[in-house]
Amino acid sequence: MAKKAPLTDRLVARIKDNRLAAIVIIAGAALGGVAAFTDSVQKLLSLVPHREVVIDGEWHSAIFTDSSLGSPDPAQYYFQLRSQGGVLFGTVRAVDPPDHPTARVYAISDGKVDGRKVSWSMIGGWSHENEDGSYTPLKELFSGMLVGPDSMDVIHEIYGGSAVEFTAHRIASQKP
Repeated sequence: MAKKAPLTDRLVARIKDNRLAAIVIIAGAALGGVAAFTDSVQKLLSLVPHREVVIDGEWHSAIFTDSSLGSPDPAQYYFQLRSQGGVLFGTVRAVDPPDHPTARVYAISDGKVDGRKVSWSMIGGWSHENEDGSYTPLKELFSGMLVGPDSMDVIHEIYGGSAVEFTAHRIASQKP
């Protein structure tokens, strides 16, 4: 009785006769190598300390106008922001006229920080008149992207209205 060839020899013989099988095996080996390399890079990057984005401090928006409100008057906001983990806390102060803060200060709710992205909402001074003559306060939404250590692009929207974009800058004396 003839001795049977080892399994590896039989597989090599079949691969030599089938190019498709050879390509599949080579591609699989290459993908395995890429996966191992990617895992190694991710492990190395996890060891590198990353700087946490700091949002804490007082921020002043640029002066802007919102034509959707039916008033060409310039407006401005001052933000007092503080983050803990991924949660954003603070207040929004209406500044009307610009550079003259009012006593209208509103608490931030639903505040989030995710890397350089921030978002929050507040119930401000706007309301909607209901059919029965009562009024429902409107939620104002803010979303921002830190574009530098002291600069943030912000989009402000009164619920159901159009969005207004402006830039806010951190006040130097308030920098943590």
